[in-house]
Amino acid sequence: MSDMYELLLTLHSWVRWLVLLTGLWALANAFTGVRAHGPLISRAPFTAFMGSVHLQLLLGLALFAIMGMSGAAPFSEPAAPRSSFGWEHLGLGLLTAVFATMANATTKRAAVPLAETAVQGGQVVSPNSNEQQLWRSALLWTVLAWIPLLLLIPWWRPALRMFGA
Repeated sequence: MSDMYELLLTLHSWVRWLVLLTGLWALANAFTGVRAHGPLISRAPFTAFMGSVHLQLLLGLALFAIMGMSGAAPFSEPAAPRSSFGWEHLGLGLLTAVFATMANATTKRAAVPLAETAVQGGQVVSPNSNEQQLWRSALLWTVLAWIPLLLLIPWWRPALRMFGA
């Protein structure tokens, strides 16, 4: 059980950086889309962000399950800011997953196949008339995902945890 816990904790620590990188990619893409007023061609940043958040959530739930089976309390180390941080961490992780899923769902409605776009007067034009609203919605949900994401990260922990360290 201890080896499984160490493996999951290490993976959970490493995937944190994947979540942050894909989140930055989605956030930059959404900001660029709002400013450019163009059609949404690729959903990849939003899908990658949602997928990495879901992976992180599953790893965290597995950690909670293992700790519950062994009777250990989450974040029981002295460096934890409060005794309730473990439950806050779980709740904020769930909230982040919901918001990242909403951002991805917004882009699913907005995505326009490249074949359907046209260039008129040097500008990319798509058949979707409410592009700006869709971009703003994707940006809103991505920013909302970032708020609990930044609050749930245990910043006092090592940047890259290694097995057992």
